Amino acid sequence: MQQNNTQKDFESQVRTFLSDIQFSEESQEFSALDLHERNEPIHWIVPNVISEGLCVICGRPKVGKSILTLDLMLCCADGGKWMGRYPVEYGHCLYVSIEDGPTRIGQRLRTLSGDKPPSDRLTLRFTSRIGLFGLMDIHQWLLSHPGTIMVVVDTFSGLKPPYKNSADIYGEDHRFMSIMRQLGVFHHIALIAVHHTTKAKQDTIFDSMIGTTGISGPVDVGLQMYEENKTKYIRGSGKDYIEDIEHRLVFDAGWKIVMNVSPEQQRVLSLLKNGELHYKDIAK
Repeated sequence: MQQNNTQKDFESQVRTFLSDIQFSEESQEFSALDLHERNEPIHWIVPNVISEGLCVICGRPKVGKSILTLDLMLCCADGGKWMGRYPVEYGHCLYVSIEDGPTRIGQRLRTLSGDKPPSDRLTLRFTSRIGLFGLMDIHQWLLSHPGTIMVVVDTFSGLKPPYKNSADIYGEDHRFMSIMRQLGVFHHIALIAVHHTTKAKQDTIFDSMIGTTGISGPVDVGLQMYEENKTKYIRGSGKDYIEDIEHRLVFDAGWKIVMNVSPEQQRVLSLLKNGELHYKDIAK
């Protein structure tokens, strides 16, 4: 009897949560004219890279995606350019760590920040709450922290619940990711899930994500960090991208984008670095 009451309480909490974030599987209808006149702009947290809604940052284990994501949050909380290139929106951020503890995350913060204390606008939560329980916790935190612009869950595999209906893994994946996306849209934040990829690099980021296509379907933005010939890269694609992005990375107190230069420009830079050429000579 007590077990039945517990199940009913949980189902009631879930219904309240889904109602709160206005998640519905019912259809909506607009005229083309209505949508044309609404003309609502896309809300970008990182302009033209990460938008409001659901983003997945993925990569192979130990490739560096967690540090990349933590650095993104430090930039948003402190101000600055992510990867040394992209300006970001400024606001409060929540990092939800399901796999790593305070010691490891603290070490990563020191690696990224050095002697400079990080902003108190970045909150770090360590939890084992998974599935809808985990999402409901995030929802309650966001309600009490207006002005938050980003939440990261590291990792998605730690958050993803065991499904009761194992015969429809695609459907279960799609529904759970759709709820995550609606949570981000409702709070006008970027909800970022750190996820793993298959061993072999696929043609698209979304094909690279481990799991069914139900995981990638609701995703607004996908970013993948990968390694080729001992060199790290990041590539990105999204529903609102005009064109996909791809950059070479180097680690310098965080992952930084390497400028693409011609062989002639590289030679000039090398001469400047070695003192064989001076800026005044270039000015002439």
